[in-house]
Amino acid sequence: MKSVSLPQNTRQNGFTLLELLIVMGIMIFLAGAIVAGIAAVNRNTTENQTQLFMAELDRGLEAFKLDNGSYPLNPPGDGNRDTKGLEGSSVLYLYLSGDRSSGGSSGAGSDAPNGIADQVEDEESTTEIYVSELAHVEGSNANPPRSIFVNGQYLVVDAFGNPLRYLAEAPNISPEDRKTINPTFDLWSQGASESQEDIESEDKFITNW
Repeated sequence: MKSVSLPQNTRQNGFTLLELLIVMGIMIFLAGAIVAGIAAVNRNTTENQTQLFMAELDRGLEAFKLDNGSYPLNPPGDGNRDTKGLEGSSVLYLYLSGDRSSGGSSGAGSDAPNGIADQVEDEESTTEIYVSELAHVEGSNANPPRSIFVNGQYLVVDAFGNPLRYLAEAPNISPEDRKTINPTFDLWSQGASESQEDIESEDKFITNW
């Protein structure tokens, strides 16, 4: 009687190289998707924090106007809109933080930017804290930080850590010379802009207009 031999399974246990490559490809794809998703969530969170802080600055500016009759003005001089807006970042700190020391020492006295000294009724009015997160003591531990010290002055920064832009001009300036979009003041962040193209297109800007 002949014995029947069963065919042997020639496949060894384990994965083939092709299967391993497929699994690795799937894992890399999933990891990339997760990282991209986390980055998007973080970006949205930072944008929301910036919007909330800009709203607080807006309230502080309105309170300053109520006390002093007008918004803090940018110093006069030449420069494009972004350059003037960047100068305005230090103006925001100077008049909303109440800080008269260090970079905020110029106050509303003779060293204040031209056009601002005449806005306030007395020296003490510039020590009023209009935005608590900018206060030199109270806001020093703000998270994220609300100001940075650069070249001898404080600049107000957004949640991305970049200087905010602020632009306010005298109300009697002619329309053709006016750089602001709003009739009151312009306040904006460059947001998540990562390139010069992003900045020029302003697609990622967070603005009050």
